[in-house]
Order: sequence, then structure tokens, then C-alpha cells
Amino acid sequence: MIASVDFSGLKFLPGCSAGLDEKTAVLDMEWSGQLEPHVDWSLRLTKHLTELRLGDPMWGFSTPRSPADFVVKGSSANLDAFPFWVVALTIALQRWARQPVWQGAVLASGDNVARLALPYASQDVLPGALEQAARLLILWSQGGAPGVESRGVREARDQWLKSVLGLGWAPATLRFFALARRLGIPTTCQRGMLQLGQGRYAEYLDCNFTGSTGGLALLLVRNKHLTNQVLSRAGIPVPSQWIVATQDAAEKAAQRLNWPVVIKHGNDDQASEPGLYDLTALRSAFDHAHRSTPGRVILEKYVAGERYQLRVVGGVLRLATQRVVGGAAGDDSTGADVTSFVHPDHRALAEAAARAAGLRIAGVEFLCTDISRPWLEVGGVVCEITALSGSPVRWMSTPVRNISSEVVNWLYQNKPPRIPHAVITGVQGDTTAAYMLHHIWCVAGRIAGLYTDDGTWVGAELVGGNEPSSFLGASFLLENPAVEAAVMGLSSDWPLEFGHPCDQYDVVAIPRVQRGLGIDGTQVPGEGAALMRELLSRARDVVVLNADDSGCLEMLDHASPGVRLILVSSDDQNPAIRTHRELGGEALFMARLSTGACVIHAAGSVLTPLMGVSTVSSTNRGLEETNVLIALAVAGAQGLDRAAACHAMKSFTHSPEPLQAKPSNEY
Repeated sequence: MIASVDFSGLKFLPGCSAGLDEKTAVLDMEWSGQLEPHVDWSLRLTKHLTELRLGDPMWGFSTPRSPADFVVKGSSANLDAFPFWVVALTIALQRWARQPVWQGAVLASGDNVARLALPYASQDVLPGALEQAARLLILWSQGGAPGVESRGVREARDQWLKSVLGLGWAPATLRFFALARRLGIPTTCQRGMLQLGQGRYAEYLDCNFTGSTGGLALLLVRNKHLTNQVLSRAGIPVPSQWIVATQDAAEKAAQRLNWPVVIKHGNDDQASEPGLYDLTALRSAFDHAHRSTPGRVILEKYVAGERYQLRVVGGVLRLATQRVVGGAAGDDSTGADVTSFVHPDHRALAEAAARAAGLRIAGVEFLCTDISRPWLEVGGVVCEITALSGSPVRWMSTPVRNISSEVVNWLYQNKPPRIPHAVITGVQGDTTAAYMLHHIWCVAGRIAGLYTDDGTWVGAELVGGNEPSSFLGASFLLENPAVEAAVMGLSSDWPLEFGHPCDQYDVVAIPRVQRGLGIDGTQVPGEGAALMRELLSRARDVVVLNADDSGCLEMLDHASPGVRLILVSSDDQNPAIRTHRELGGEALFMARLSTGACVIHAAGSVLTPLMGVSTVSSTNRGLEETNVLIALAVAGAQGLDRAAACHAMKSFTHSPEPLQAKPSNEY
């Protein structure tokens, strides 16, 4: 059994690291004792997890069957080993605390020691989750029936969970986060608001609202009486309503509306009172509503019928659910998916109601006797409309379908989630290729962002000076809604100290590897190459390497499978280039002609002259030629026209302020 667990060296990185795709914390763990052999720990610990019963489900996740549910793919170690269970339970506890976290990793493991990488969203939550995970695993390793734990352990866990739930996210936002992770959409978590995608393709989600939720539309639907009037003027059938300020006025209005009636709170999201048939019930309901919205109580004519919620996303009905009431008291409700039974007239009515309210995403509450027949025939009214985008229907105990997927699919139906972006790295100060690539994008008419050690630019505007870290400057570009493409010229040591600003890079280009360069500039054997390998593992589409640099050549085998590899060289006789081309590979190199050096693009044996180097005013032999090759290789890899890129290079002048950038606060 496990007797004790100790953690040390906890370090929070603001970016992604150690193979994780989210904010990463790394730490060391040491424990005494062992899990008993010949015991099915996966089965035993899963039973214990099932019996925790911490209240909220993990926003749609079932109880984990093994640590594999919480560990990044590619781990070949024994996933039932103790360190993996620590990772899994720590992440599970964070999820129960409504934290947007995904997967972790065991970086190294030896005799009762391990190094862990864990995702986190709040530095105030992770340490407590680690402590609680250790307590539970120590207890569970000692045997005993699932669900049986000491009062002290249970009270400590419940107290911790209660103390951190206030830092958690709304379940609707967490569902969007989980869906985006499954779909491979990049996510950024900021103060309870979720950003999907990057730059100009970013979409923002906060609880039940998206960036497309208009402010006026939101104000409208929160005013139930005004919504009723707007829908009525648009020809949408709605129940008759009165605004009443006193109990006497409510009684008179009930007589005019001809009992039964319904009372609603005027300007909040509270549910309406059920059908009221007499003065006693009316007075009690009025007093309750008046305390919530004094002077703004709504009295509405009761309409008999089944209650449906019609979910409209992007102006189109996507989901229809029917409330099914059970139990003698009628207080137990479930939902039935009736989307396939909705009559076209009801579908058109729901979509028209959403348009009238100015909502592209809406929940239309509808009352009628039969959703499968025309509403003009069977009657029916729209009794309410909401801007709830991702929540399940409030009266459904079990959502029949995750409407969040409909919302995300609509948001990205005509665009990708990622902007074109490239990281060009090597050594500190060597960012000429990044300036060149940024210049090519700007000449192409795109709003390109650039980060280097000199500052941050959006287009031609300098928007930030020397950032305290390259992580902040690069993150700014990926989060800025004005940026259409991002170029990050980063020094080689930044990932170790800060992590990566995104989960993956479209293109990773490495002009050269400086061996053993540590964070503080001191020599650390092997560290420079390790950082480059970590960078290459995050290349999603293309890797560009300088075949003239021996350190780069050592990186050839570390790119992810399926990634396109482009080699560059200032020597057309470079052996690595020749071998790469013989295998059908792609390369850019300098050919020495009688008229001067010329850039050649090679796809296997097919050669295409691109431009003479003498036309680039800042270019001399050596490293400057390599920068030209790197910039043109990345531009072509990102889909930019090679001829246009070469033409743009003719107007490039090496300057810390590309395109005569001037300070600006516009962005």
C-alpha cells in the first residue's frame, strides 16, 4: 500500500509545455510504499471514483475507467502505475471543481519518484487538487469498500471543493471547451471567458452567450413584456399580457384575461409560476414575483398545451425537445427529442421568432397541443425566447443532445479556426527571416502580426515594445481579432521558461541550433537541442530546417509523422539537400550562376528558379542568404504565391520597424 506522497518543485508555466496542449504545471513527486501486485487497480480505483459522488458531473464526462482518459496520447508506459493515477485523479478533481483542464503526462518515473506535467486553469485550484488526490489514493490503496472513507478525509475534500467552486466556470462554457478540445480547435481561457480559434477567426463564448449575441437583442429578451410586444408586431402568436404593480391590479387583470393566468417575473431569468386558477394562488404568486421585480410583474393568459423548446442556431432550427412531466406532484421532468416530428410551420415560426428578437442563437419556448401539425390548425403560442446557446433545456434531467456542437459547427462552417502562423527560431536576436516573412504577408495585403525581441507589430503599427517575455507577445498576436496571419520570431530559450503560446504551429522554421544554450545564456549540454525537439513536435503542417547547420540536421528525425519537410541551403551541392531531393523531398537552395546567386525551388527533381539574391538590398552571403531562403520557404508553405513573395522581397529593407511602423494604440 501507499504510505505517503510528497510533492516538490511545483512550477506554473503560462503556456503549453511537456507535450500538453494547455497551460502546464510541472512538479516532482516522491512516495513510499507500493501498490499491491496482482490487484486490478484499474477496477478498484474506478469503483472508488464512482462512489465519490461529488455532486456535479464532470460537465458531460463519465467516470474515468483508467488514467488513459486523462493522459496525453503516445504514452507507452504502464498507465496503471501509481504516478498515472495521481495525474488522472488530480485532473478529475479539477474538472469537478469546474476547471477547464484536459490531459496531463508522466514525464519520467523511477523508484518511487516521478516528474509530472499537469494542466491547470487556476493556480489557486491545482495545489489543493494534488493534495486531495494524494489523500484519496493513499486511502484507497489500503483496501476497504468503495465509498467508505474517514469523516476527516471526506470533510476536507468537501470543504476544498466548496472553497474553489467559486473560481470555476459555468457548465455551458465547459461544454464548449470540451467540444473544442475534441475537435482540435485551439482554446484560450481568460477570466471565465472562452476564446475558440485564433486572430480574426476567434469566437468568444461566455456561459450561454457567444460573440454573435447582440447587446440589444440580449436586453430585449431579458425584458419579457417587451419581447412579447416585439414578437406580436412581427406576427408571431404570443399570449396576452399585462404589466401590474400591485396585487389589486393583478386581480383585475386576471379577470380581464379570463382565468386561468400565469405570473412571470418581469426582467430576470426566473421561471414563471404555473397556471393560477383562484385569488389565493394569485396573491401568493404575485408576492413572490413582486419581491424579485417590484413594479414589473407580468400577468399572462394561461395557454394549455405541451411545452417545447425549439433551439435555433444560425437562423435554423437544430433541436426540438418536449417536456415530459412525471410523478404525482408533477415535479419530475425529462426531455424527449422531437426534432424529427416538428411540422415545417412550427420550424418556420421558431426561426421567425429568433429573427424578430435579433438572435442568431436562441431557445424558443413554444406551447401547443401537437408539434407535428400546423400551428394555425392546432393553435399555439411562443411564450418566451432566450439567448441560451449552449445550456441543456433547464427542465431536462438528462440532455438528449449536446447543442454545443451545433453552435460550434455553425460558428466555423465557413472558416477555419486557426490563422496562418509560423514560428521562426534559432538564437536570440536572429530574427531577420521573421521580418522578411512579415513583410511578404503585408505586401500581399494581409494584416499580419509580428513578434520579435524588438517589439510587437500588427500590420505596420508598433503596438508593443520589448515584452517581458516572448510568450506574451506571441499570445497577443494569436488573441488579437485584427490579425490575419502571425509571424513569431522567437529566441531558442523561451519554451523552457514560459511554455508555448499555442498548442500547435502551422510552420516551424529553425535557421540554426545553438547547442547547450540555457535560459540565462549559460551552457547546458543538450538543452538547446531538447528545446528544438519540443518545438518540432508541435509543428502541425510544415517544418523548415537549415541543411547548412549540423544542429538542424540532427533534428531531421524529430518532426511528427506526416509533417511536410523543407530543407534550405546556401550551397547547391549540400549532401543533405541532394539526399532529400532523391527521396522526392522539397528544398530551396542557392545556385551560383554567372549572373549571380539565384534562389531555386526544388520538388524532387523538378527545379524552378525564383529570384536573384542581388535584388534583395539587405542580403549578403552567409546567414543573410539563409534568412531569404527560410522566409521564401515558409511563405510558400503557407500558400502564398511564390512569385508574389519574391516580388515583395525586392522592397524589403532590414529594419527593426518594418514598413516604417509607428507606435499605435489602435489594436
